[in-house]
Amino acid sequence: MDENDGITRRDFLKGVGMAGGAAASSPLLNLDAAAEESDAPASSTRSRPTPGFMRPQQNEFRNLLDLCGLWQFQLDPTRPTIFASVMGGPREWIKLVDVAGVNRYYGWYAEGGQLNWAEETLEKDLDALHAYLAKPIILTEFGADTIAGYHSQPPEMWSEDYQADMLGRYLDVAEKRPFMAGTILWCFADFRTGQSIIRAEGMNQKGVFTRVRRPKAAAHMLRSRWHKT
Repeated sequence: MDENDGITRRDFLKGVGMAGGAAASSPLLNLDAAAEESDAPASSTRSRPTPGFMRPQQNEFRNLLDLCGLWQFQLDPTRPTIFASVMGGPREWIKLVDVAGVNRYYGWYAEGGQLNWAEETLEKDLDALHAYLAKPIILTEFGADTIAGYHSQPPEMWSEDYQADMLGRYLDVAEKRPFMAGTILWCFADFRTGQSIIRAEGMNQKGVFTRVRRPKAAAHMLRSRWHKT
């Protein structure tokens, strides 16, 4: 369907939440997706697994990254690989792939409620990262949890207004930088998660649509923004 509709996608190999020995001992879990999608025309890049908050000295995940990279190259050497690095992740690992992917949540998990500060931090972070890597960068995750129907002026965390403002600022920052190759907001729609103090109602509510696909303010903002371009 993607290629018929003119949509490109980033294939993501399964590995989120894997850590330590489990990641190193289960590499085949991360290779099935690459083999399955090896001929899909719409697949522009393949993503190696995100290593969570593991540190460089824990090199079992680096071994997994190398294994996945070799497997992907054998399947199709023409498609670039991308690595989605979490905030605070080692920059050295991003050098292993063709396109730098960064997950950033300034304004949410860091500098919460301080969007002016968060925007400035994001700008400095991306500029410094590009100076170090000298390769294209994609924002592979950014977003804010939002309780549908909650509004606040000035925008406060968890409100639809805050989510729309934060996403708009991230897109503005990316559009001003020629080295930014793209943005992937997190995420399309709310979804069920395990219970947690950061998961109101047991949901990840970063979607621009609710779980039943009703648009939040951010969805209307994005539609207006993209319609103009």
